[in-house]
Amino acid sequence: MERPIRALVAVEGLDVFDVQRALPDDPAFELVGVTDGVDETVRTLQNREVDVILVACQGREDDRSLQIIDGARRTTPDVPIIVLSTSSPNGFLRRAFEAGAADMALFPQTKEQLRFAMSKAIARSPRRGATADSPA
Repeated sequence: MERPIRALVAVEGLDVFDVQRALPDDPAFELVGVTDGVDETVRTLQNREVDVILVACQGREDDRSLQIIDGARRTTPDVPIIVLSTSSPNGFLRRAFEAGAADMALFPQTKEQLRFAMSKAIARSPRRGATADSPA
């Protein structure tokens, strides 16, 4: 069996229990932690190994989630960030990608759809693929 996906979930403006219920609940998924805010997310990323970061938010342009995305990207630039948003206004999406998000999904998602989004983001991650120093 392959190693489980280790995910950190940063929740901003959503119910934590709703977000946790949406996560995969099988041995191939490990929830490293659930954080609130930039500082807690960055601290957790400095102390724990994760494969993917999920930022669950409402998707408003004034959302603190954009600061969380930026802080996470600066702390762990090679770890993909997926935004789980209850809405997807264009301005928010643009700013989320500019801040460092790798992908976006509407929340809620089924457990299978969420697992697929995480697997896809991890597979596309620079640290999983070939590096500049490796032969082509």
